Amino acid sequence: MTNSKYNLQILDEKEYPSWDTFVELSPQGTLFHTTQWARIIEHVFKRSFEILVLNKNDHICAGILYWPKKVMFLNAITNIPNTTYQGIIFQQPISTKSSTVNAEYQQQVEIILNKLTSEFHLIDIPLSPGIVDIRPFEWAGFKAKTSYTYTFPIIDFEMLKKQFSQDLRRKIKKILNSENVFKESTETKLVAQFVMDSYKKHNTSPAISQPLLKAFMDNCIENKIGRLFYQHSNGKPVAGIFILSDNKTIYALFSGISKTARNEINSELLHTFILIQPEFIGKNFDFLGANTQYFEQFKRSFGGNLGPYFKVNYTRNLTIKPIFLSRLIIHKAKRKLKSFY
Repeated sequence: MTNSKYNLQILDEKEYPSWDTFVELSPQGTLFHTTQWARIIEHVFKRSFEILVLNKNDHICAGILYWPKKVMFLNAITNIPNTTYQGIIFQQPISTKSSTVNAEYQQQVEIILNKLTSEFHLIDIPLSPGIVDIRPFEWAGFKAKTSYTYTFPIIDFEMLKKQFSQDLRRKIKKILNSENVFKESTETKLVAQFVMDSYKKHNTSPAISQPLLKAFMDNCIENKIGRLFYQHSNGKPVAGIFILSDNKTIYALFSGISKTARNEINSELLHTFILIQPEFIGKNFDFLGANTQYFEQFKRSFGGNLGPYFKVNYTRNLTIKPIFLSRLIIHKAKRKLKSFY
């Protein structure tokens, strides 16, 4: 579809600051859409990215940062490790008429998807939680799967506790009289091991190796978007949580417990420690997924709002579909058909 009001453009590197400004102002924009995040992924995982924008009156009105690669002999856009949200994001609507807003949204999605599907045989990406109308993707031949996450605003802790489950409040009260100590750290070796141990406990495996996980967290800390906190017991670190932070949101990316302390401590307390940090008040907290039964009660106990986000995939024709499915089956087999989140 062509429209004289709009023009598509692949951004040059010198234009990346305009994209990051757009992400900051977009209702769907997240840390995972920024070029700062993309540079970390590029450095650690050796993946290149591109940014396709849709301009209207010489201003970005929509766009997507994506990760092209070859899958066998096919051009593909694929999911990226540790990157929960991707996909198209949009400017804050100018019109106050819902009919106009919906029409522009559908038109902009159609233009961008027409461009992507003309160049790529396979597309497999998660979308931002801010995308609530999935119909234009389905109309373009995409299949959608619904995933979920818990989110809530970080407010004064005494007020926040009122939304916690009774069991969580009891654990918090108990810990006040314990010998547990919580400390921020930049040493990621231990938490990388804790995370791997947690995967193994649940009979699954992460998408990346332990050395890559450590390198990734080190880069996030170095770029001041990642922070690491340990829970100490009897003078030793026994659990860790690694979070991401931007101007709007705290993302709980990784957490893990030492094998030797698994039955002795409550990992909820590490998350609670994050919530009492004064610099986080006013931001939103996102668990980055609530899709497995293992962690449902744990995440639900914080009293957040359960909301959906979508993962979409596209295959150009029926001949290609078996290739996509075989790739998905191999990936799931490596993960032992389970997801850590």
